[in-house]
Amino acid sequence: MEEVIAERSKGAFALYICMSILCLILMGTGVILWDRGGVYYLVMGGVCLAFFGVVLVLVLRTPQKIAVRVDEDLYFCGQQYKLRDIVRVEYRNAQRRSSHYPWGTLEVFFADGRTAKSRFVADVEQAHNRLIELMREYVAKGE
Repeated sequence: MEEVIAERSKGAFALYICMSILCLILMGTGVILWDRGGVYYLVMGGVCLAFFGVVLVLVLRTPQKIAVRVDEDLYFCGQQYKLRDIVRVEYRNAQRRSSHYPWGTLEVFFADGRTAKSRFVADVEQAHNRLIELMREYVAKGE
């Protein structure tokens, strides 16, 4: 039985694609306005495009299925862990000023000291809550 607990956010991908397109438009404006100080637009667009390009690569390198439960095992970003070894689960929503996005960072701590962490988790709070439920279920079984 396979249960997908956490997936990569589609919203993060869409946001950074749109920002990259806006940077290209800014760079195009710099080329058009070259005679009247357009070099500033070109440079700023290039710097922002480089930043958003790096973040976009990070989003694309995140696996589509981040956390998957298979029987008593948890596959987190391709690594196998035992569900009974989960000690703590934390999450943080992505935010910008006063805006909070529905995706974020999910971090799972295990009894042997290992930590599994992933960014760009869609509906990170729901994934966190499900992992907490599984952790409590396995703690109750052990007693």
